[in-house]
Amino acid sequence: MLTRLYDPTEGDILINDVNIKEYNSEELYEKMSVLFQDYRISFSCHLNLITGKFTPLRVSENISTGDIQNHNESAIQTAAQDAGADQFIQKLPFQYNTKLRDGHQRRLRSAAFRGQLGSVTRFRDGEMDEHDPTAPVDLSGGQWQRLALSRAFMRASSADLLILDEPSSSLDPEAEHNLFRFIQQVRRNRTTIYVTHRFYTVRMATKIAFLEDGKLIEWGGHNELMGIEGGKYAKLYQLQSEGFSALGQPEEGELET
Repeated sequence: MLTRLYDPTEGDILINDVNIKEYNSEELYEKMSVLFQDYRISFSCHLNLITGKFTPLRVSENISTGDIQNHNESAIQTAAQDAGADQFIQKLPFQYNTKLRDGHQRRLRSAAFRGQLGSVTRFRDGEMDEHDPTAPVDLSGGQWQRLALSRAFMRASSADLLILDEPSSSLDPEAEHNLFRFIQQVRRNRTTIYVTHRFYTVRMATKIAFLEDGKLIEWGGHNELMGIEGGKYAKLYQLQSEGFSALGQPEEGELET
């Protein structure tokens, strides 16, 4: 609703005391850079409306989708480096010119979409020669997430609002550390909303909103919330901290609440 993909059925969303519905939608979108939790819904291909076939996008095209007007090699590589994606991209067959496909998104599921376009050609595993170096390649979950981060960071330079929903769920510790360092840099000049279940990652936030069952339970800085007697944020933060002390680095998803 904040990005106006949906409008609230009741209540209002205000930005600088102005109802979000009063802003020009295109201008509002231009001021936002967003990474959704379902980052695998990616821009791995585009549809040729003339042939009805999907054409795989290159890595550089995938990243620059975040800011089409700023499509240049330097900006693309900088965004990839900030997101920790450059390292694996350099190992791909054609680096930033490598074509991509997403094995998890190879089928179209929208009946309405199919109804509008008629019969379309879709990528299937059996149609691809795995020994052909020019064939589109799939990425791991962590690599797709870093690519999605690259798109968000590509846009972040011109956005006033950066929204990150569980951005480190598939990242290794080093990549997660680099992500937080980058967030510290970019948030100085813009509003950043960071959604996470990992309490140890939110200490950097100026304000923390603790939500439960869709309601705001606690609000304040980290030290302020830790000082609330019987507070839920403090309790869960301590539980996760004890888990790290007792077990070391947890497996992915172990500390999700």
